[in-house]
Amino acid sequence: PDRQGSGDIIYGLLVGDAIQRRNFDRALALLQERMPTGVASPLELDEPDDVFLLAGMAQVMKMQDPASEQASALLDHAATLNRQSDNQKVPFTAGFRQAAIEAARGNKPGAIAGLQAAFDAGWRIDWQGALRHDWRFQPLHNEPEYKNLVAMMEQDMERQREEAYELLG
Repeated sequence: PDRQGSGDIIYGLLVGDAIQRRNFDRALALLQERMPTGVASPLELDEPDDVFLLAGMAQVMKMQDPASEQASALLDHAATLNRQSDNQKVPFTAGFRQAAIEAARGNKPGAIAGLQAAFDAGWRIDWQGALRHDWRFQPLHNEPEYKNLVAMMEQDMERQREEAYELLG
């Protein structure tokens, strides 16, 4: 059963494992299993929450074939959905989604800028999991700007801990 997003976490781990083993067909099959019931094509997905799925599918397709036109179409669709979405409820989602899209495109500076925008908009939830373990962002790990962003997140979390301890006495 899918409890509080546990299915997404498990699928993410399975996809990451398939990618690490260079079993891209398996990774794509797992991602396609997450598509809403009845959707015949990823291009039919039309919810902002589908941006991560679309970007992930495109990224795996590009791992198989860097010139994949289908992957480019998925990324264009994901970018359109992200621009059209109302991110008022959770302001950091637009930046985080943009980071996933740009990482899939191989645009490391754009992906890092998206993560920075998410951080600036208040993103803190599950930042360690996303930045350290999410397969989508693994190609960024050696980039100096990425390392700086991780250090900035760690410093901010330490500041927040100190504030909490001070408030608790």
